[in-house]
Amino acid sequence: MATSVSPERTPVKLALGSAARSIRKRLALTQVAFAQKVLLRQNTLSRIESGCFTPGPAKLLRFLRLAATEDERGPILKAMEAHGFRACDLSPSLVDFREDFPPSGSTTNSQREDIKDA
Repeated sequence: MATSVSPERTPVKLALGSAARSIRKRLALTQVAFAQKVLLRQNTLSRIESGCFTPGPAKLLRFLRLAATEDERGPILKAMEAHGFRACDLSPSLVDFREDFPPSGSTTNSQREDIKDA
């Protein structure tokens, strides 16, 4: 008989979950809408928000781009450190995010030009 092992909820995972939830609520998005925005499934976002799961660096970077406060950024950066990344290793261009930037693949030529000029 297989036993179910509950994932360990570490302080880093719990803080990340709180930060993710804070970002989502500040943006007034449902879990489904926010998960789509950060390219996750809703059930994965739920596991992150409950402190059961930490995504990889690429997904964490998506959260970081949406973080607006130090309370939101700090736990995300801590989770990235757990993957071997330090805040000083991140280029500002990786973290810069324009809220009005549409999802990848749906930009128009004029939008691409606006982004190059920014």
